[in-house]
Amino acid sequence: MQVDDWIVGLEVEIFTFDGKEYRGIVYTYDADANCVVLARKSQDSLKSDLRILKASLVKNINVLGRSNVDQLPQQLSPLNLEALKMREEQALQKARKDLARTGVGVSQQAQEIFDALCKTLPCQWEEDSIVIFENIKLKKPYRVEDLEGSEIEAVNRVKVVLENELQKLQRRNT
Repeated sequence: MQVDDWIVGLEVEIFTFDGKEYRGIVYTYDADANCVVLARKSQDSLKSDLRILKASLVKNINVLGRSNVDQLPQQLSPLNLEALKMREEQALQKARKDLARTGVGVSQQAQEIFDALCKTLPCQWEEDSIVIFENIKLKKPYRVEDLEGSEIEAVNRVKVVLENELQKLQRRNT
């Protein structure tokens, strides 16, 4: 089946190149935008969930049958642009935060140690060192003896947390 052949009302199963699977009824196809919109009844039978898919990302399509066009939503509710802008900004903030929490050029083990420490301590990356409490550094190879800091009480507290997290990671990886 070619993308041009999509017909409103077909019940389809779509597989994308990134390995995801979508199922629904073709609500519309926009040739200009090269997008297909799938409708799927939500838990609340009065509403439908709509999913917009870029047709160029479609790897495979299975036609499951023809559905009753009356099952498709006849009118879409208006979009709340302010709410959409807020969701977009929240997603961007989360992406920035996640990016800041990802070490560049560090091993998977180093990232796992960082992620474990972040659960209980304020941490950030500074090149390949983990900075904790803004004044304690954990340098490669990220062992307890690789901690550096001038405040002995804070360093001792971090040592205890680090020892526990290293033990947990070791148990999980064995």
